[in-house]
Amino acid sequence: MLKNQPRNRPRNEKMFEELLLQPVDSDGHYAALWFGDQGSHEMYIAGYENAANTLLKIVKRKGADNTIIYPIMMLLRHTIELGLKDIITQAFKLGGKAQTKEETIWTTHDLDLLSQTLIEAMRGIVTLEGSWSDIRKFLHKWELADPCGLFARYCRDYGGKIISIPKGRNISIQKLVGPAKQTIDYLYGLNEELHEMRISH
Repeated sequence: MLKNQPRNRPRNEKMFEELLLQPVDSDGHYAALWFGDQGSHEMYIAGYENAANTLLKIVKRKGADNTIIYPIMMLLRHTIELGLKDIITQAFKLGGKAQTKEETIWTTHDLDLLSQTLIEAMRGIVTLEGSWSDIRKFLHKWELADPCGLFARYCRDYGGKIISIPKGRNISIQKLVGPAKQTIDYLYGLNEELHEMRISH
């Protein structure tokens, strides 16, 4: 019988060093050094978006690929999710608000909950204008279509039931990519506004 591991299981520093780390001046491929503010996910957000864009280029060059759509969905969604979480955290700090939802936002994948929390966090700091209304609707639809991004990661739900696709239907990359990229660009803009506000404080 499998036992669930605790979510807050501490990292084994020895294994982290052995499996993932190397000296900065080593040859070969390695992750970018930290950029942005400590505790910010700018590096991760850029990485997930770049990976999604790389896979999208492959699809455009080679035509349809039935397997690549799943990681593309996951990468785009995670880019947006981290962007929302990062902005919420910054906005709470800038507004001096009690971060009662801090633990909740870092343990959820619910885009509806995150977009609602973003509205609360930004109140009195930055007015959500422009295309935010359309983005909010898109995130709501995505959450209804794929709660917590489960379908992008697994072909079964948490109870083991198969997540089926109706016969004669297929997944459209085009339907998802346009609004997802619009959302990512909007979040980059918000992040830049908050960054400028932090500097001026």
